[in-house]
Amino acid sequence: MGLTFELDIPLHRGKPPLTANQRLHWAEKGRRTRDVRAAVAWRAKAAKVPKALHVTAQLHYHAADHKRRDASNLYATSKPAIDALVDADVIPDDDGRYVTEVNPIIHPAVPNQPRRLWLQIEVTPCPKTTPAAG
Repeated sequence: MGLTFELDIPLHRGKPPLTANQRLHWAEKGRRTRDVRAAVAWRAKAAKVPKALHVTAQLHYHAADHKRRDASNLYATSKPAIDALVDADVIPDDDGRYVTEVNPIIHPAVPNQPRRLWLQIEVTPCPKTTPAAG
């Protein structure tokens, strides 16, 4: 059984910073990608997420209204958020040996609840090594 962490991702003007349907200028897309990576890496370090053998990651978005949304559009934000786990030295790489990515979830609006975007990760920590008896 692993440890579970929720790492908040800043919204851009109240919306996810990157979606598959956006047509952003390359420089703006790059800036938003760097912002997501930096925010998630910083939050992973602040939360003291341990080095992991494996993580299961899922992006969550709590919208403020009941508009129809396509959860797969959030993969554009999920990718740099998972890349940030490599930046934070939680996992050595973001390939299938170390990461299982679960489809994003868009939660229904709840009155008086703010919008929120977060990466939930379940971490299988690396075993702690003990010095050999000598």
